[in-house]
Amino acid sequence: MRLSYFSNKFFPAKAANTVQILSMCEAFKNNAVDITLVAFKSEDYKNNTSIFDEYGIKNKFNIVLLKPLNSYYLRELQLVFYLIKDNKRIDSIYSRSLLFSIFARLFFPSKKLIYELHDFAKSIFFKRLDRKSVV
Repeated sequence: MRLSYFSNKFFPAKAANTVQILSMCEAFKNNAVDITLVAFKSEDYKNNTSIFDEYGIKNKFNIVLLKPLNSYYLRELQLVFYLIKDNKRIDSIYSRSLLFSIFARLFFPSKKLIYELHDFAKSIFFKRLDRKSVV
């Protein structure tokens, strides 16, 4: 299975959620999942090897770091455009971003989508997702 984890976070960073994201990707890799993290380059970015070393990741996986635009919403669209461009190489989509997940579901309703829910969103946007997509 080819799984792509889409994140609107910058790497490397000191935030706890970046540690959790990389740990999740390593756990997928440890369980024989062909995982690719798609996220954004921070100003501190050197190369992918330095990210693995900095975070103590032993089982390396693919990382695609995009050059970020200035706005959170524009970066969400960057992730959507990457998905559109690279969709043939992606079997399943994993994300913590509600907005990205809505677009992914709209554009690719047949792909397996896993949305990692942290806050129950009582908005109309949340209702656009299929309940089977939420973990």
